[in-house]
Amino acid sequence: MSVFVEAKNMETKAGGEPYECWAESCKALKIDQKEWWDTIKRRYGEKKRQYHTMNHIKEMFAYYRVGKNKLTRPHLVALAILFHDIIYNPKYPPGLNERKSAELWLEFAREARSKGSMLTLEDTQLVYNWILKTASHKCSPMDSYDCRVFMDWDMAILAQPWKRYEKYMAQVRQEFQHVPDFIWCTARGGFLRDTLREERIYNTKEYIGEMERTARENMARELKILDCRVGFVSKIAAIIIIFANGNPKSVAVIILGLAVLVALCILFPGYKEL
Repeated sequence: MSVFVEAKNMETKAGGEPYECWAESCKALKIDQKEWWDTIKRRYGEKKRQYHTMNHIKEMFAYYRVGKNKLTRPHLVALAILFHDIIYNPKYPPGLNERKSAELWLEFAREARSKGSMLTLEDTQLVYNWILKTASHKCSPMDSYDCRVFMDWDMAILAQPWKRYEKYMAQVRQEFQHVPDFIWCTARGGFLRDTLREERIYNTKEYIGEMERTARENMARELKILDCRVGFVSKIAAIIIIFANGNPKSVAVIILGLAVLVALCILFPGYKEL
């Protein structure tokens, strides 16, 4: 049975619940589990979130439960899962959500250490670095297995069956509902193309194979949908230009507007969020 199927089966079991994993890690590291849980729960329950919710964390913990025995520092990985998206604002530029999440992790870790936790400065730095890496999900051969598989669990949504992937697409789009559709389609399409050009999406042997293939198929399918939507808007723009009836001033304004639109597509800050 593949890691993917095993993890999906785990989702229905209590062992995959975020609070249980939180309490387990806090107990092992001598951290007061009651403190901070309300903050974690409140953050992931924010109304602006559609995909980056506690359900995403629950799905990651399903994989965690399956792969836990292979981890060197399982309790640190569990804390990284809980804190990696604790700050999420779709209007932030790339990397800022991850930096702010990592900073909140530091605040939590400092407080825990001040109250006698077994969490060390080295542990704190490890989790801090892992959270920052979720901005790109790129790992080097020097990175630990714990780091690499944590990235893969965060990216596992890409290899879900198409119906779940469609729901993920809709959820992420809802989070960016403030972005005009043409800009969204172009920018999101750019992210998908960049990811598909990578030699590998996943970082560990468990996920390179069936899941890698499925993820690429899903992303290519989404890209085709986005390209169709961009093509439709482009045709509308062409019709507008035709109806400008050759008026130089009208055509100039339309061309300028389209140029600005394309520039916004390239520069828009939020398209790289998973």
